[in-house]
Amino acid sequence: MPRTRIYKSDADKQAAYRKRKKSARLTVHFQSILDVRETPADLFAVLDREFSFDLDVCALPHNAKCPRYFTPATDGLSQEWQGACFMNPPSVIPVQFAHRFRGKPFTLPCVVQAM
Repeated sequence: MPRTRIYKSDADKQAAYRKRKKSARLTVHFQSILDVRETPADLFAVLDREFSFDLDVCALPHNAKCPRYFTPATDGLSQEWQGACFMNPPSVIPVQFAHRFRGKPFTLPCVVQAM
């Protein structure tokens, strides 16, 4: 017994395929055009309960997670980091921030964006 045709023509079949492919591109989760991403509040709350952060070394005024924070204008890479520090670096330069705390005698929880 032959299969029932879903589409009337190959052109209809191809149009349906293109429509599905286009809609699949639009359903990407957590994609951002900007390099600046805010740490989800629930994730930060869990980390903050364990580490009691004093300083956010990679922040903007609107997404700072701690009372003390460094912005790109204050250049967190050149500042002195003291106390319990939190870091969610821009995804284009996480290596520079990682080198900043390498070999230092403190713990620094860090959120790094997946590429």
